[in-house]
Amino acid sequence: AAIADADWAAQALESMLGRVFGKLRPRPPLSPVEWAEKYRRLSSEENPDFAGPFRLENTPVLRGILAACGERGVRRVVVQKSAQIGYTAGIVCTLMGYHTHWRPCVQVAMFPREKSAKDFDAEKFSPMVRATPALYKRIKLKSRSDGNSATRKHYAGGLLKFVASNSPADVKSTSARVRYVEEPDDTNRDVKGQGNSIALLRERGKTIRDSFELIGGTPTAKGASEIE
Repeated sequence: AAIADADWAAQALESMLGRVFGKLRPRPPLSPVEWAEKYRRLSSEENPDFAGPFRLENTPVLRGILAACGERGVRRVVVQKSAQIGYTAGIVCTLMGYHTHWRPCVQVAMFPREKSAKDFDAEKFSPMVRATPALYKRIKLKSRSDGNSATRKHYAGGLLKFVASNSPADVKSTSARVRYVEEPDDTNRDVKGQGNSIALLRERGKTIRDSFELIGGTPTAKGASEIE
């Protein structure tokens, strides 16, 4: 009986340790492209015709951009693009989802004005969260107790903030490993005498070892375009 009890205890201990170490085991490497094709879902709120699993073959021009954003050693990706190619939903939202779910960290996204930040949340980001189970489990969109709002999203391991380029307090408020600039041609080139808003945002990541910056937009006047 004593031997049987000892065997049972050893098996129980082995099983318990297996569960513990299983939870502590690091996640396998997953690139943004792989994450998108495994976890990302498109919302019917955005486009009823494409609702369901995210497929890069629907917008193949985005694959190389998304791949570059996950390449080791790449610290900045700049995208000069035409309008309405699916860049914001396919690249910006996907990277935000990836760094919320798979590689959580602090993220800051800068928009020209506060209204454009709130429009992005209502029209792009929140619909993606509601449609993507992996994100819906991590972000309580309407939870005021978590400090969430249209421009601030908390989740385990990080925070995502949407800021306006015309507010020095916004642009300079938070250090972030991942930073996004949406439509740089419309951002402030001199924020109340304190300098270019993109340069000010870049300062928020200069002490972070593996920081990353994505800048994307459609050019305006040739020769005077920030994205150009």
